[in-house]
Amino acid sequence: MDMIEIEHQLFSAKVLLQGAQIIHFQWKNQQPLLWSTDASFYQEGKPFRGGIPICWPWFGKAQDPSHGFARINKWKLFYREDKQDSVYLEFILNSDMLKLSYWPYIFLLKLKMYLGKELALSLSIDSDVETTAALHSYFYTESIEQTSIHGLSHSFFDQLNQQNVIRESSSLKIDEQIDRIYQSTLLNVIQRPQDQIVIHHENASDVVVWNPWSEGSEKISDMKTQDYQHMICIETARINTPIKNETLSVMIQHKG
Repeated sequence: MDMIEIEHQLFSAKVLLQGAQIIHFQWKNQQPLLWSTDASFYQEGKPFRGGIPICWPWFGKAQDPSHGFARINKWKLFYREDKQDSVYLEFILNSDMLKLSYWPYIFLLKLKMYLGKELALSLSIDSDVETTAALHSYFYTESIEQTSIHGLSHSFFDQLNQQNVIRESSSLKIDEQIDRIYQSTLLNVIQRPQDQIVIHHENASDVVVWNPWSEGSEKISDMKTQDYQHMICIETARINTPIKNETLSVMIQHKG
């Protein structure tokens, strides 16, 4: 698949034109920010597992394909600007480019991607109908059992047990399969063994936390059995509150 590879003085990055999907980002002399599996498909029309896929115009298995068609179609690189301290990319995908028989609505998606001292993605959605969406971020960790997540809301929907849950703690350590839709907070922190990742959500109604653990990984064809030990998904989403002519954004920072 067509890919943009960037070697900057501050970072390295890889972005697929399919899905306008950043699949690798690493600040110099730091651990990788994003996770992707060696078992991912580099094949047109198949989703790539890792990085930050764009889920649109639906989240999950509401229709086929799962998580929508934005992540499995080729976007157009509309603009690029390289600077000493950053790289800026802008991509577009619209109804004229796809002409999908099963999605008979006019739409225009724009993805603005800023790569520098922070990583920021902003997805603008202009659509004839309300949709759901997510910036499905996969974050890397050396060890999931030594990783914790902070700043979560006190209520969530447990997708594994199909029930609403209220808990006292706003922090979470993961030691089992998890698939939760939290009410959105403005900021989450991933405490990795050696550093912190700070995630700023903008215009999100939900934050999804997902790790398939060993039993889930075994059922996923493009994941290796031990992959769950090195990844955690913290997703900036609009699920319970659909989105129409709005922008969904995430900004990610590193703290040593």
